[in-house]
Amino acid sequence: MTRKTDEFMVRYRSNPDVLTQQVEDDATVIVHLGTNQIYELNGTAGRLWDLLSQGCTPAEAAERLGQEYDVEKAQLMGEIERMMQSLAAQGLVVADAA
Repeated sequence: MTRKTDEFMVRYRSNPDVLTQQVEDDATVIVHLGTNQIYELNGTAGRLWDLLSQGCTPAEAAERLGQEYDVEKAQLMGEIERMMQSLAAQGLVVADAA
């Protein structure tokens, strides 16, 4: 099993200092109270955030997103990997210890 595969099997949760609000039909706003940074996610990234919030691993979220969107699996996995790296780097998600 590769490290990338391992990371896709980890469950994440939002940082307790993060508030999320869906705005309009297609955007999600995330506010990190610890840094006062505000992030806006487009519809697809917001859907990933929703799936992670529901307890899906990135791999499970990729499976669901693959069913919902017309995108090649390799492209989808790459985009999810980049998104997860960004969310973690900004302190918006943390690995669930459970």
